[in-house]
Amino acid sequence: MSTFTLARLHSVQHDNPSIVCRSELRCDRDPALPVRPGGQIDCEWILTPQGEGARFYGYLMADSFTRVATMENLAGLSLLPSGDRYATSTTPGVERIAKFTLRVNAYVPSDAFLVPVLRAGIIADGGKGLTSTTFSLKDRGFRIAALPPQGRSMLLLPGHRGVLKGLADGLGGGRTAHRRRPRPPRSHRGRAGRIGGLRPVPRPPGVRLVRLRPRPGHRRPRTGTGYRPRR
Repeated sequence: MSTFTLARLHSVQHDNPSIVCRSELRCDRDPALPVRPGGQIDCEWILTPQGEGARFYGYLMADSFTRVATMENLAGLSLLPSGDRYATSTTPGVERIAKFTLRVNAYVPSDAFLVPVLRAGIIADGGKGLTSTTFSLKDRGFRIAALPPQGRSMLLLPGHRGVLKGLADGLGGGRTAHRRRPRPPRSHRGRAGRIGGLRPVPRPPGVRLVRLRPRPGHRRPRTGTGYRPRR
């Protein structure tokens, strides 16, 4: 199974840099692609301790996904009594791997995103309170979009118009795609009085194209080209 990293952080004990807690969140879906409502994302959360700390903690903030998804199949983590975060922990020299599934809700807002937020903490001296912690960190996430079925086709008779609906679902500002018969180019009158949209006339054999010059005292004609036989 291919894995993609969503977030990675290090928590370092401020008075002893040799004590480090590394937290990394991976998943089986490419964040570059949207996720449909009702879809699922299998995640793996790895907590790696370093140094002689007493306890190492990782936190996944609940408000970063509860608006658009629910947590299922928890293994190695639990929701704290405060209800604001999920937590996992380990001891020195023991890597902890927690697994869970994010199930996207069937109905989500059109601007919904799922971006997990991580924190980490360390108890270095054997007490009950954290001696080092991090701010919330987020990196990559998913756009939630109800994409239409792909590979649709439509047969049109000459001169008729067809309509495909729902092609822009989840892309913002939904529109309808129309298939129309192409129109011929419009003719227009230019500044010099010429009429556009006409085909050029082939030059007859033995005739060259020259520019007519007005005689002194005469007004210049509106069209300045014409044919003149070769002598």
